[in-house]
Amino acid sequence: PFANRASKIRFCSDQRDRAEQEKHEERELHEREIAEYKMKMHSLESEVDKLNMRLDRALTEKERLEARLENSQSELGKSKAELDKATSEYGAYGQVGRSGTEWESTRQRMQRLEMENERLRHDLERSQTTFGRNTLSTSQELDRAQERADKTSAELRRTQAELRVTQSDAERARAEAASLQEKLEKSQGEVYRLKAKLENAQGEQESLRQELERSHGGVQRIHAERDKALLELEKAREELERTQATLGKAQLQQEKLQNALDKAQNEVDHLQERLDKGVAESRRLQLEKEKQAYDFENLQSQLDKALGQASRIQKERETIQLDAERFKDKTEKIQLNLGRLQKERDALFEECEKNKERAETTQSLLLKSQRDKDQIQTELDVVKERWEKAHSVHQKLQMERDDAFSEIEILKEKLDKSLYASQKLIDEKDNSTKEFEKMLEKYDRLQSRCDTAEADRARLEVEAERSALAATKAREDLRKLQEETTR
Repeated sequence: PFANRASKIRFCSDQRDRAEQEKHEERELHEREIAEYKMKMHSLESEVDKLNMRLDRALTEKERLEARLENSQSELGKSKAELDKATSEYGAYGQVGRSGTEWESTRQRMQRLEMENERLRHDLERSQTTFGRNTLSTSQELDRAQERADKTSAELRRTQAELRVTQSDAERARAEAASLQEKLEKSQGEVYRLKAKLENAQGEQESLRQELERSHGGVQRIHAERDKALLELEKAREELERTQATLGKAQLQQEKLQNALDKAQNEVDHLQERLDKGVAESRRLQLEKEKQAYDFENLQSQLDKALGQASRIQKERETIQLDAERFKDKTEKIQLNLGRLQKERDALFEECEKNKERAETTQSLLLKSQRDKDQIQTELDVVKERWEKAHSVHQKLQMERDDAFSEIEILKEKLDKSLYASQKLIDEKDNSTKEFEKMLEKYDRLQSRCDTAEADRARLEVEAERSALAATKAREDLRKLQEETTR
């Protein structure tokens, strides 16, 4: 059996070592995957930045080509306008020629009719010379228009060459757009993988949220226990204050009793003086001896009663010691004892008055007062013992209060530790949520960049088609212009 147990222990230790090794390997693999994921994210961001730069360059090149195309189209429009103007001027000059023939026929009619004077002939000659100059300027303007047409044809040829360059650039941009599309598809696959990892991170966040809720529940329980402890502390403090007030009252009553005893001592001294005076009257009071004996027996019975009260007080002290373990019962019994002491003090005052009256009358009453003095002294000792007992109870209550305060301090320390742990959990949750939000922001940025790249690719394709349509239109306009120039 020992061998089997040792083999089982070795087997369990081997399994534990393998489990720890596998856990360590999984942790390293997870950290490696996280590092690879971060590197891929960085490479994707750099790739997206490069794509954005290439798109910006393509956009600037496209804008430049559009500007050149617009310039060529504007030059073509200008050349067309100049050609139309030249043709209109040529037609106007033809009309001027026709008006000159009309003037010639009019001159012939005027000559035939001989009604034209010299002024009209001068005007006719001036108009003929002006017509000659206009004809010369018209031929010069036709030459200039021909030169402009030649320049326009050269510009059109240059525009065609630029258009071919633009088409080649558009084809190159289309090829770049296709490569961008491939890279975009690759990045979308990477985004899908990132989505899967994001879902895993969300699952981990959910588990962390559950742990945080459990920790919140523990913190709430600790708060409830703290509130309960504070309530108990408040109750104990109130009970302690009431006990202190009761003890203060007992001390005041004890001081009053001490003052009364001092007064009784003074009265006893006064009675002693009267005793010296009453020695002379002792013979006269001998007859009342029997009466004094009767009074002595009464005093003896009162002493027995006092002893019974002392035994009863002793029993009450034992009951108070037994009830001292309970906090509320102690204070109530102390109040009862204080009330009983008050009654006994009143009884003592009454007995002192009686003893004073008896001492003034007889010498036997002096002896009785001496005995009463001894009885009062014993009762004073009992009262002192009760006060010492109350003082010990008060000290015990103070010790219990100190213990309660120490327990409260321990509970406060535990509460602070639990609050610190809960705050740490909350900080860890905030950090995890911030990291998750950062991952979401990166994913949104990648998605937006992919969307912008897709939109730019579509826009480049549309603009390439537009440029191709504009180039075909420019060719048709050039062909029409060449046909018009040949006509």
